[in-house]
Amino acid sequence: MNNAIKLTTYFRNSNHKFFIAKLHEQQKITYNGKTYALAAPGETRWNSYYEVCSSLLRTQQALQVNLHANNFIINYI
Repeated sequence: MNNAIKLTTYFRNSNHKFFIAKLHEQQKITYNGKTYALAAPGETRWNSYYEVCSSLLRTQQALQVNLHANNFIINYI
């Protein structure tokens, strides 16, 4: 679960605009023009952990392609 949270917060951090844009490009290619946001967990919301997992699964294929293309991101996790 910790890796899932790290991954979603990485792609929601505005300092990583380049990689966020790359993910959005890959999502548009993979999902016929659609993009999906990654959910970040809330401190007191149990549902937010479900949303984190759900959002990662929703965009799993695009994330895998993006992470393999930019393999140094994997070292972040």
